[in-house]
Amino acid sequence: MRAEALLGLGILVYGCGSLPPQDPVEMVSGRGLSGEEYEAYRKIVAEKTVSPRNLLDMRDALACLESMIKTRPGDFDVMVLATETASWLADHAEGAARSSFAEKAVQYGREAVKLNGWSGRAQYALAVALGYYVREEPSRALAMIPEMEAAAKAAAGSDERVDEAGPHRYLALLYAQAPGFPTSVGDVELAMKHADKAVELFPKSPETHIARAEVLLEDDGEDEAKKELTLAGELLATAPPDERAELQKKIDEFLAELGETETP
Repeated sequence: MRAEALLGLGILVYGCGSLPPQDPVEMVSGRGLSGEEYEAYRKIVAEKTVSPRNLLDMRDALACLESMIKTRPGDFDVMVLATETASWLADHAEGAARSSFAEKAVQYGREAVKLNGWSGRAQYALAVALGYYVREEPSRALAMIPEMEAAAKAAAGSDERVDEAGPHRYLALLYAQAPGFPTSVGDVELAMKHADKAVELFPKSPETHIARAEVLLEDDGEDEAKKELTLAGELLATAPPDERAELQKKIDEFLAELGETETP
C-alpha cells in the first residue's frame, strides 16, 4: 500500500488531530495536502460535524479544515464550514478557548465573504461569528455593531431562509438590544419587523418564536412573550436533537424571569 493510502487510512481512523503538523516550509513551497489527503480530510469533516455534535469531534473537524485552508485558501465551501465550526466551538468550549475560537470564526468568516460576498450562508456565518466575538470581548461590541448589521442584512438579502430565517432572527435581536440612535442602531419597531418575518417564514421553528419573545420582552410585551415561549416549548421536537436541551433552558430562563413555571 502506498504511503498516501496509509496516511489516508490513518486520518479516517484517528482524525486530523492525531496527525503531526506539516512542515511550514512545505506549506510555503506549495506542498500542502495531496489530492488524496485533501479528500480524506473532507470525509473526516463530514463525519465529525454531523449531529449530534461534541467538542472532541468539532475540534478535530476544525483541525482538518485549517489544514485544508492552508492548502487551498480559495476553497469557498471549506472556508464557510471552518467559520461555522469555529463558531460552534466558540459557543460550546470553556474558558479562554471560547475567545480563541471566536477570533478564528471571524477571521474565516471575513475570508469567506471575500471569496463570495453574494452568499447568504457566508454573510450569515460571519454575522454569527461576530456575535460570539463580541460576547467574549464586550468592550468591542459597540464598534463591531456596524459590521454585524451589514453582514446580517446582506445575508437576509441573499438568502433570508438560511438557518430557519437566521438573518431575520439575528437582526431582530440586534435591533432590540443595541443602544438606540444616535449611539447605535437600536430600534424596537425594526426589531419586531424582523421577528415577525422570521415567524412568517418558519412558523414551526421554536427559535423564531423564542426570538420574537425576546423582542417583546424588550418592549414590555410580557403577556404576548409568554405565549411565544409556550409555543416554542411545544415545537421543541422539531429542533435538532443536540439543540433541544439548550433551547429548553433558554425558554425556562425567560419564563422564570416572567414568574412562570418552567415548561415540562
